[in-house]
Amino acid sequence: MTTWTPDEDLNRTAAELRARPLMTKDRAVVVIAPERPATGAEWLEAAERGATSVPNVELNYATESSETGVSVTAKWAWDSPDGSDIPEEPGTQPRRYYFEFTEENKIHDYSY
Repeated sequence: MTTWTPDEDLNRTAAELRARPLMTKDRAVVVIAPERPATGAEWLEAAERGATSVPNVELNYATESSETGVSVTAKWAWDSPDGSDIPEEPGTQPRRYYFEFTEENKIHDYSY
């Protein structure tokens, strides 16, 4: 959910759309991408350079969890073909996700 290729993805919801096979049918149908493209210096620069985000995800052990849920913190770096750095836009990272799973390990709810 934090792997994006901005020159191909209209916005960050594209990653959630790709994750729909991991969700229950009821949860997957409510993932709808906005019609407007993502903006911001970081996203636009990543698109210009053909970069893809590379996530680093860690479990949050200090947060409340349920028997069927998990909390994770996601951070990412941009991998650009020319190897140059793409400056991080303040306030974009980290992203904390809260997932609830079914007995079949399908995501039936999430938030961030």
